[in-house]
Amino acid sequence: MLKIQHRFETFFKFVKSLYICIMENINIIKEDIQIIDDSISEAYNNLYECLESPNIDYILLKNDAKKTLRSMLDHFSNQEEYEKCSLISSILKKYEQ
Repeated sequence: MLKIQHRFETFFKFVKSLYICIMENINIIKEDIQIIDDSISEAYNNLYECLESPNIDYILLKNDAKKTLRSMLDHFSNQEEYEKCSLISSILKKYEQ
């Protein structure tokens, strides 16, 4: 009976340490995701500033510009930045003509 109790306690300690390790990894992953999200947000804001420049036609000639504009539209829509969405939508409409 004592051996079973000892095995159970050992197993419980193992599971507990595994759980703690997993939770720490989850927290690290969440922090990494936040860093990535912040970087994406900063990049989209920088791109948005370029959309307001007179060189917009040059930007639209780049590969995957349409795809990037749609991604930006999704991002700013999720952030509820509707003024930016409006400009991007108008550019997409112009770009698609």
